[in-house]
Amino acid sequence: MDNIIVGKLVTEWDDGETTIEAACKINLIERTISDVDMNDRSIDSPYDANEVDDAVEHLDRQYVTLPDGQEFPVIEENACSDALEEAEFMTNESGADRLNWEKLPFMLI
Repeated sequence: MDNIIVGKLVTEWDDGETTIEAACKINLIERTISDVDMNDRSIDSPYDANEVDDAVEHLDRQYVTLPDGQEFPVIEENACSDALEEAEFMTNESGADRLNWEKLPFMLI
């Protein structure tokens, strides 16, 4: 399996009124997102495509969709330390706590 795959970055705005999808590269090991292709994006919005960037106001949610359809939350790079503080921990067989990587969001870099 490749560590870097192509997926979609999805942002939902203004109570779901606008959804924007763009292809991106996803590093499954580092849990990072890069190379977001804003030139080739899909927009579902009541606003004209040329106006949507200025028209939307409130980001409701952003997530990444993997090719198999799985969705994972996305955070901005500067919010990473907060996410780690709130991260879930699992107890392994020996009783030691470890970070539950599968619950961590992906970081947009």
